[in-house]
Amino acid sequence: MIPVNHTKKKVHSDQGDLAIQVPRDRDGSFNPIIVPKRHNMIDGVEKVIVSLYAKAMRVSDIENMMRDV
Repeated sequence: MIPVNHTKKKVHSDQGDLAIQVPRDRDGSFNPIIVPKRHNMIDGVEKVIVSLYAKAMRVSDIENMMRDV
């Protein structure tokens, strides 16, 4: 397994400011989906997570789904 380097990024959300770690690769081919490159706002992600939780989805399943995305 290749070790993954991360960069820290501060994003703004409905719930306040968050610090996240973004995976980084040498050739710059990684394209984040939830918070795109050069953006610092999360739009609607919290609403999706709350709705999944309200539909009785387990927290660990939501976390795994977000990691896959």
